[in-house]
Amino acid sequence: MTPPRSSNRPNNASASKVAGRQDTRNSEEHDGMDEIVASGDVCISDADHDDQEESQEETQSKSAEELLSTMVVGARKRHVAKKKKVIESYSTTAETIETSIDTLFDEHEEKS
Repeated sequence: MTPPRSSNRPNNASASKVAGRQDTRNSEEHDGMDEIVASGDVCISDADHDDQEESQEETQSKSAEELLSTMVVGARKRHVAKKKKVIESYSTTAETIETSIDTLFDEHEEKS
């Protein structure tokens, strides 16, 4: 049996490059954390900002609800109007058909 082969390919990423990349990642994470910690009043302004966002979201949701309700009301009115037109059209068509059938039967009786 032959021993398993090992690849003798050169590794493009040297240990110093890998370590450098890791240092960069760690320093980026720390920079973000340092900024958050350095501005201690962030929590206070965040709370105020959250309140402002909530009130803005409430007004937006109210306006969205109003818009939605007006759209629904408008759609219902249009539906009722269309339904009324269909019923009127049906009733006039039914009357004309009845008179036409009566006329046809009367003419048939006269001929026979």
